[in-house]
Amino acid sequence: MGQAAFYPDLDRLLVKWATPIPGNVTVTGGPIRTGSELFRREFQTHKRAIFEQLMLFDSINLSVTGPNVHFPLLFRAMGGATIEELLDQRAVTFVVWATTPMMSHDDDGVKATFVGRIGDGKGSELDVEQIVDNGLRIQDVGMTDSFKRTIRTALIEAHTLIDQKIPESAWDVSLRALRAGELTEFGLSRRDTIIGDALSDGQRLLDITNGISEYRYALSNNMISQNNDLVFGLFEESFQKIREMDSPLKRFTIISEYEIFPDLRSLYGCIDRPFDMARKFRTTHTAKRFREWLTSSPDVVSEVDVIRDYVNACSNRRKLFESAPSKFLKIALMAAIGQFVTPESHLLGAAVGAVLSGVPAPAIDGVFEAAKDMGLGVIDSFIVDNLKIGWTPKAYFDRLHRVQRRANVKFHQ
Repeated sequence: MGQAAFYPDLDRLLVKWATPIPGNVTVTGGPIRTGSELFRREFQTHKRAIFEQLMLFDSINLSVTGPNVHFPLLFRAMGGATIEELLDQRAVTFVVWATTPMMSHDDDGVKATFVGRIGDGKGSELDVEQIVDNGLRIQDVGMTDSFKRTIRTALIEAHTLIDQKIPESAWDVSLRALRAGELTEFGLSRRDTIIGDALSDGQRLLDITNGISEYRYALSNNMISQNNDLVFGLFEESFQKIREMDSPLKRFTIISEYEIFPDLRSLYGCIDRPFDMARKFRTTHTAKRFREWLTSSPDVVSEVDVIRDYVNACSNRRKLFESAPSKFLKIALMAAIGQFVTPESHLLGAAVGAVLSGVPAPAIDGVFEAAKDMGLGVIDSFIVDNLKIGWTPKAYFDRLHRVQRRANVKFHQ
């Protein structure tokens, strides 16, 4: 598996909108209040972000606190076939965020800082099967029992547990930074302890501590994360690693502006069944190669450097159909699939076999990859699968432009 993106923001949203259970010390454990218009608007933002990351990265890793109600909501957003295939691709995975930094407080301020897990005392918060089963049970989205049985094993296998050492060390790191005066830019003056201070200060330090946990998790698993800029400046070494791993998204943003292409989150709103499109698109040769190129390119130094790298990558291949033989092959190919209707079409069609056997392989590659990129699926099963071609990252944007054009045409019909 290639580059993965860690996305904890959805988990924070669902914890916020979970239905409190009477007598429970935590808000998790109940269904999400999806009937709220505010929740639906906020969830829409996260669906756009998940769509973007599925288009850019090999996989997205979602943190889960409490029962996995994330999956039922993604099922409703994506459809059963799409979410099932994304699980099969290992494109969507989950990490059980069972141990987290916490603090206790009263009206007088912060009383204690610690890490802990909230559960039934029997280890349910670390039991992936219970986490999956409880999520499927409490979040009713119209999923059939047969689908639950079908998907259950793959869903369980898509979960991992967070390394307990990560959250356990987070408080130590943030408190040392507090004592060293490194958090003044975040509104926390230098002090020896947070105990006894105002709840607002304690909450700010808790947010920073949680951010450290998230980034340590992402760094230790070689993942990209776009979240919680609050902790970027805490330690130079970590900042450098974060900047390096975050650079693929920066490169994409710069190049998409250069290609005059709207951001992927905007594209989400233009497409019917966008996650279904993402599921199919991400498995294409074009998308796979683009993800590989995007995450293996040099680190972002400046916009000029990014554009130069992109243009150089594109210029490594001659444009299709530039030469006279290639132009002839294009005509022959189009004739063979009925795209040209002229008195000579039957002659051109009959000549295709001879043409393909009598020209250099690179030229043949160019014809059929071009046909594939143009969406001429008739050719795919005929010969394309046995041919390859040189690739450039521009092909990714060319395909996205076609998706956008089709969406705009459909929208205006």
